[in-house]
Amino acid sequence: MRPKKIHNLTLFEISKFFLSLLIISINIREPFFHSREIFLFLFILTSFNFANYKNLFFSLLLLSIWSISVVFNTIIKESNITFFDGGFETIIASIYLFLLCFSKKEYAAVILKSYLFSSLLVALLTVVLWIVCSLNSGLYELIKSYFFILKENKNLMVISIDKRNILGNVFMTVYYRTSPTIICSLGYCLASRLNGSKRYTWFIIFLSFALFFSGARANMLCVFLLLFFYFIFFLLKKKCFSTAFMLCLSVLIISVFFVFAFLFDTNSASSNIKINDTKSYFNTYAEDPLRFFLFGWGPGSWFYTSGRNVMMNVTELSHFETIRRYGLVSTFLIFIFIWLRPLKFKLSYNMKTDVLFYWVCIFAYIFTACTNPFREIVKCCG
Repeated sequence: MRPKKIHNLTLFEISKFFLSLLIISINIREPFFHSREIFLFLFILTSFNFANYKNLFFSLLLLSIWSISVVFNTIIKESNITFFDGGFETIIASIYLFLLCFSKKEYAAVILKSYLFSSLLVALLTVVLWIVCSLNSGLYELIKSYFFILKENKNLMVISIDKRNILGNVFMTVYYRTSPTIICSLGYCLASRLNGSKRYTWFIIFLSFALFFSGARANMLCVFLLLFFYFIFFLLKKKCFSTAFMLCLSVLIISVFFVFAFLFDTNSASSNIKINDTKSYFNTYAEDPLRFFLFGWGPGSWFYTSGRNVMMNVTELSHFETIRRYGLVSTFLIFIFIWLRPLKFKLSYNMKTDVLFYWVCIFAYIFTACTNPFREIVKCCG
């Protein structure tokens, strides 16, 4: 059956156009015009004939996990679920997981180009703002104030600009809220070079710069780790085994030092909050083993965190938060069938160097997700 034509354009070509706009709008998180919802509706409207509905399993799995936790915690009297304060985030995520039904070769090129374009757009904006704010203190205060007011008055956290103290050094940081998605693009560009491509040199420079000067320690660590593993795999591919071993050993020791220095920097308020939040999670888990293993405390539920000394329904420790909401068993299911699904897809190919490097990229993104709020991971492409 040939695709229907609308004024010399096939319906399939129109659906690819809306898919491209959808990916870009998700990754840049345009905050004012609800463009994601509009493009999602238009894409599904024009593409449902081309979907592979076998992949609907992933959306149904997430909905089932949500439903089981909600039903259990609705029956239990001690539950404190509030549906309109984070309770429906997983339903939103399951809707976006429906896009896996369009993970087909026919859509591969537009998905890749749109994702790389949106990542480059975020990186360029980050780099430009960083340069402007670094060179002009007046503009720095003006731009910082604008985004701060946007966050406080309209609850829109688009960009955070600040001077941060990291390991005793103060420098300008520009954090775009979806900057972790750049990690996947950087990984793809590096993997392409391992596969023999000479392209993406400037992409790699801009993406690395944007991640480093985002000021998020997880982003900064991922840049170093991805570049480090790139050189390791490059040397292995060239069969320089002794050089690769010595480089790996020396950089590994340095990396371990910086990982612990970043994550447990006692001068960082953020680190102290995360450490205390972690203790609060384990205290919560210990209070109810049944919920910890099977049902969780439910989406939108609240718990006490000593990191901020208040009741909260979400923290930046996304994986601990997933366990708290849905239980350990459900979290494993989410990891195996959703988070690690791209690895299964890549395993269908030969175990080439670039494929192994792709593993590193996926785990780097998952590591970064550990330190980003649950709702932000749900709402961006990743």
